[in-house]
Amino acid sequence: MLRRIVVTLLIASFLVGCRSTVERNAIITYDRDVALQLSEVPFEGQYTLYRKRPGEEEAMAIHALNLAPPARVGFSNAADGSVYAHAGELKFVLPSGSYEWKGTAEEMHFDAAKTAILVTSIVVGVIVILLIINHDIEESGGVV
Repeated sequence: MLRRIVVTLLIASFLVGCRSTVERNAIITYDRDVALQLSEVPFEGQYTLYRKRPGEEEAMAIHALNLAPPARVGFSNAADGSVYAHAGELKFVLPSGSYEWKGTAEEMHFDAAKTAILVTSIVVGVIVILLIINHDIEESGGVV
C-alpha cells in the first residue's frame, strides 16, 4: 500500500513539473468610469494592447512590449476626456474605444508554486522510500 502511494506521489510530481503554461490572458480592461486603472503584471512576458471595435469579432493588436514585475499596465482618463494607456514607464494617448491589455508568458516561465510542489514531492518521496527500505530490512532480520 505504501509503495503505491510513493509511486503515485512521484508520478504526480513529475506531471506537475515546474513550467507554467500561461496563455494569453486579460490583465486589465478599460473602464471609462474609472479615472485610473493600473495593474502589476503577474509574470515576465509580452504584453499587448488590444482595441475592440463595435461589430468586429476579433480585437486588433495596437501595441506590444516585453515587461516583467513590478511593471504596471493600465489606463487613465484625463480631465479633457482623453484616454491614456500605460505600460511600464510608457504613457500614450488613445482614441476613445474599448481596450484591453493581455499578457503572454515567456517560453521558459517558471511557476514558483509548481516548483515548490515538485521539490516537496521529490523530497517526501525519497524519505518515504528510505523508510520503506529500512522497514523491509528490519522485517527481514537484516537480510535484503
